[in-house]
Amino acid sequence: SDLSVNIKTYADGEIGSWTSIGCMADIAATDGPVQSCCIDNTTPLTWTGLTTAWASTDNWGSCIVPTCTNDVVIPVSGSNATITTAVTCRDITINAGATLVISAGGTLSICGNFINNGTVTCAAGSTVIFVGTAAQSISGSTTTTFSNLTVNNTSATGLTLSTPANVATALTLTDGIVYTTATNILSVLDNATSTPGTATVYVDGWMRKVGNEAFVFP
Repeated sequence: SDLSVNIKTYADGEIGSWTSIGCMADIAATDGPVQSCCIDNTTPLTWTGLTTAWASTDNWGSCIVPTCTNDVVIPVSGSNATITTAVTCRDITINAGATLVISAGGTLSICGNFINNGTVTCAAGSTVIFVGTAAQSISGSTTTTFSNLTVNNTSATGLTLSTPANVATALTLTDGIVYTTATNILSVLDNATSTPGTATVYVDGWMRKVGNEAFVFP
C-alpha cells in the first residue's frame, strides 16, 4: 500500500509513539535526537485540537493537512477547528458536541459528503463549496446555516439534502442539481440571494425563500 513515514523533531524532549492516526501519544525520549514518527495519508484524519488552526499538521495527528482525498472527523476537543483560509477535504463529520468554525474569508471545499451532528458556525463572508465528481449529500442531526453556499458538482447525481439547510448570504449554483424534499428543505434566508437556475443546474424539490424581496427560484 502507499505509505510514507516522515520524521519530525520536537523541542519538548519527547518522542511520538505510533497510533492509528499518527503521533498522538508521547513517550519519554531516552537518548539521541528528539523525534516523532508520523504516518502520511491516514484516513479518516481526526482533529486533535492542539490549536484552532485547521492548516496546522499538528492538529491532525499526522504530517499532512487534509486534501480532497482525505475524510475528516471533528470530535469534541480542546480547541475548535477554525478555517480562516481556503481548505479542502473529502467527507467531513462533525461529531455531537463538537464545533467547526468557518471565519469570514474562509473557504471549505468538500469533495465528498457533509455530516453535521454538532455545531457549524459560518461567519458572514465564509464559503462552503461542494466540488464533487460523484453524488454528494448534506446530512446529520443538526441543521446548518451556511453563509455562502456554492454547488459545483459535475456528476448527474448532484447534491442531496438529507437534512434541512439554510443559506444566509448567497446560494451559487455553478454545476449540478440540488435534490430536496418536503422534510429536507433548502431555505434561502432574508436578504440572501441565489443565482438563477438553468435547464441543467437547478433545485429539484422543495425550496423556501424568507423575506419579501424579489426572488427567482432556481
